[in-house]
Amino acid sequence: MLYMDPKILKDHSVDLTKKSDIYSLAVLFWQLTSCKPPFDSETEIGLKICIINGQREIPIPNTNSEYVRLYQKCWELEPDDRPDISEIVTILKSISPEKNNTIANFEESEITKESENYSLSCQV
Repeated sequence: MLYMDPKILKDHSVDLTKKSDIYSLAVLFWQLTSCKPPFDSETEIGLKICIINGQREIPIPNTNSEYVRLYQKCWELEPDDRPDISEIVTILKSISPEKNNTIANFEESEITKESENYSLSCQV
């Protein structure tokens, strides 16, 4: 349910489309920066209501703003407002890795936690 297009959650007679897949991709994009499932503290019913009502996860601090804008466009409630895959690829190619603080912060965090005998459950 975490990755399901809100239109389908609301009305099971709605067909899956490429734009439904784009919504799912947006959730995965967010999850790559968070290292956790979206809404992991919500119950299944609460989660469904949140998603249908347009609630989305909050961007992780220091995530590249272009990347955040991309996944936010991809998880728009209205499928027609979501980009197609070719637009997504173009935007991803244009994002400057130098502006990406998430990976640097993750690697720094990983080193710190390893030195404290912790392990991360999510690897980027």
